Amino acid sequence: MDDYDIIIFCGGKCGGTTLANTFQKNGYKTLHMHGVKSPGMFNPKINLNKSIFDIIDNSATERKVYIIDSYRNPFERKISAFFQHINNDINLYEKLSPDELCDLFNNKHLCNEDYHPLNNLLHHYELKTFPTFDFNKCYNIIEKDNKVFIKLRFNDVSSWGTILSKIMGKEITIYPENLTKNKKSGKLYSLFKNVYKPPESYIDNYLLKDPEFKIYNKITEQEEYINKWKGLHKSLIGKNGYLFLQNDSSKELKIHCENLCLVQDVTLQRYSQYKDKYLFIVFPDKSYICKDFLPDGFESKYRPGINIYKNYFKDKLIDGYEILKGIDDIYYKTDSHMNLKGTYEMYCNFIDKFNELFVPLQLEKKTLVIEKKTVISLNHIGCGIGDLLWVSNLGNQTPLTTIDDFFYCYDLPEIYLKYEITENSSLRIMNLENKNIVDKTPVFMNNFITWPVLSSHFIYKKNEGKPKYKCLIFYDSFLLSTLSLYLELFEEMFLAKSAFHKNLIDAINPDYIFEFRIERFLT
Repeated sequence: MDDYDIIIFCGGKCGGTTLANTFQKNGYKTLHMHGVKSPGMFNPKINLNKSIFDIIDNSATERKVYIIDSYRNPFERKISAFFQHINNDINLYEKLSPDELCDLFNNKHLCNEDYHPLNNLLHHYELKTFPTFDFNKCYNIIEKDNKVFIKLRFNDVSSWGTILSKIMGKEITIYPENLTKNKKSGKLYSLFKNVYKPPESYIDNYLLKDPEFKIYNKITEQEEYINKWKGLHKSLIGKNGYLFLQNDSSKELKIHCENLCLVQDVTLQRYSQYKDKYLFIVFPDKSYICKDFLPDGFESKYRPGINIYKNYFKDKLIDGYEILKGIDDIYYKTDSHMNLKGTYEMYCNFIDKFNELFVPLQLEKKTLVIEKKTVISLNHIGCGIGDLLWVSNLGNQTPLTTIDDFFYCYDLPEIYLKYEITENSSLRIMNLENKNIVDKTPVFMNNFITWPVLSSHFIYKKNEGKPKYKCLIFYDSFLLSTLSLYLELFEEMFLAKSAFHKNLIDAINPDYIFEFRIERFLT
C-alpha cells in the first residue's frame, strides 16, 4: 500500500538519503523523493502508482505522516551534486586537473540545483512557506490535517539525532548514507573543495539575493559564508619575498598563533593494533619553522596537535621541526611546500630513525647532490609548484617578487607529472575495490602520473634484491619530490596518498607502515 510514516521530500545532496536510511532503520516506513515525480537515492527504482499528493493524503488518513526537508547551503550542495553525477556527465574526469574541473563546474553546473521541493508541497496544501528559521530548536515545523511538515538544516547534521529524537518523542539513531567523500571520486571531491573559488558575480547577483540562504543562515553565518567563498585570500604576503598560507580549511595560522587544537586523543586509538610496526613522520608547517618571515602581528608559537601525537607515539614519531630548525632555505618562498633540500633532510633522518628503531634491519641511505637555481617564477618550470602565486590563492594582491630558488637533483627520478606509464613500467597503479587490491595500470597506459591519479589510487613497486618485506606508506603532497627514494626501501612498496586507512592496511598486511603528514593536517 502507498502509505508511509515518513516522507523525505528533499533536494539532491541535502542529506535526504541519510534521513531516509535513518528513519527506515529506526522502524518507520519511509519514502524518499526529490520532487513530485522524482524518487530519491534511497528508493530510486520505486514504482509509484499514485501522485505524491495522493500518497501524502492516504498516509495521513488515520495517523500523522511526517514530511521532512533539509536546507543545505548552495556551494556545498552544488559541488556535492556535481560529483554525485560526475561519472555520467564527464568522460575521463580523473584526467582533469582541479582547476579544469573548477572551470567546468562554474560554466555548466553552478546555476543548477536551486530547487527547494518542500515549498511546492506547502503551496499545494495552501500553507505559507517558512519566513524564518527557529535557530534555537534547529528545525521548523507546521501541521495541518495530520500532515506534519518539517524543515531541517544540513548545517546541523551532526545534531540530527538529538533534533529528530525531540520531534519524534523517541530516540533516533542516525545512519549516514550516500556520502560523496566515501565514493570513488571522494578524494578528488575533497581536493576540489579545497581549491574551488566561485565567481564573485554569482555571489553578488545570486547568493546575496537568495531568500532561502537568508532564512536558513543567521546574519553572522551569512557573513562568514560569503567571506569564506568570496575570497579571503589564501596567500599571505610576508617578509623578504615569503608567502604563507592563510584562510585554509586546516587553519594553520590559528593553530600556531591562537593555540587552536584540532586533535582529539580518541582518534589516535585507530593506530593501537599497528603501533609495533608504525612510524609517524611530521613535516613542520611553514608558518612555524619560517615564523621570522611572517608579517608583523603574527606570532607563531603554539603546536597543540603534535604534542598530543608525540605523547601517543613516543619514540615512533619524527618531529621534522626538531630536525630542520636552524637550517636555511628548506621551504620555497612562493609555495606552501617544502623544497627538495628540506625533504631530503627529512628522508635522511627517517632512514637513521628507522635503523635505530628496527635493529638489526638496516636500510641503505641514498646520497644525493642537490643543486639550486634561481627562477623568475616557480609557476614557469612545469613541476606543479608555486601554488601561493596562483590567482585562486593570491587574488588581486601583488607580491613583492615572484623570484624563488628551485632545488633539484639530476640523479633523482621524478614521479609526479614526469613519470609516464608504459608496458615496461616498474610502477603499477592500484586500487582497493571491495577489500581486494586491483591493478588499474592498463587504464593509465601512456599517461603521466598526475595529481588525480595519485589522489584516487596508490602506487605499487616490486624491488628485487631489496629486504624481503612489505611496506605501506601513507603520504601527502610534501613527499612528492622524494617519492622515488621511498619506492626503493623494501621488496614490496605500496604508497598511498592518504591518511591512515584501515581497510588498505588489512588488505596489504604490511610488515611496516610509515605515515608522513604535514603538521596542519593532524586531526
